[in-house]
Amino acid sequence: MKRDPERTRDTILRAATGEFAAYGMGGARIDNIARRSGSNKRMIYHYFGDKEGLYAEVLDHAFARMRSAEQSLDFDLLTPMEGVEKIARFIWQYFLTNPEILSLLGTENLHQARFLDRSSNGKLLNHQLVRKLQALIRHGQADGVMKGDIDALKVFLTMLSMSFFYLSNRYTLSTMFNKDLEQEDVLARWEDHIVHVVSQSLR
Repeated sequence: MKRDPERTRDTILRAATGEFAAYGMGGARIDNIARRSGSNKRMIYHYFGDKEGLYAEVLDHAFARMRSAEQSLDFDLLTPMEGVEKIARFIWQYFLTNPEILSLLGTENLHQARFLDRSSNGKLLNHQLVRKLQALIRHGQADGVMKGDIDALKVFLTMLSMSFFYLSNRYTLSTMFNKDLEQEDVLARWEDHIVHVVSQSLR
């Protein structure tokens, strides 16, 4: 059977994403990635050089997928406030349904963004949403529904923070407060809370 290099590479990346998300940079094992992908260590080193090279590719690939999802957002028929809400809900839902990116970001923070610095997708990840958010804010200000002194990046960081902190810490917080923060209705209410906090900060 003829080998498909792109398919092989993608299969390795998907297997490596699961391994790095579960065990971090230090705990991930190339042997496990080879077994998960149906490949072998020699093939992995051929495509990615070494473990660090593979991790850097996994990180870049994860951000590329998020950027692709961002580009599918449609704001054409929305008011400025509805557009802001759509961005907030997108961030929450993307993190909720793609938990591996939370683990990868946690690992990367431990490494002080050493590998993220190599990623063009990582560096540009949220530029398009920040630009869109800024445009929505300008329109909202022109319509008189948003206040004048608003920093789009701060608003965006609020969305990221409220999503990332909750989902990254939901297990410890559930134990600390003796409340199941994984329940579907609880998750939905937190999403609504993010939207409320962000919306109120703009009025």
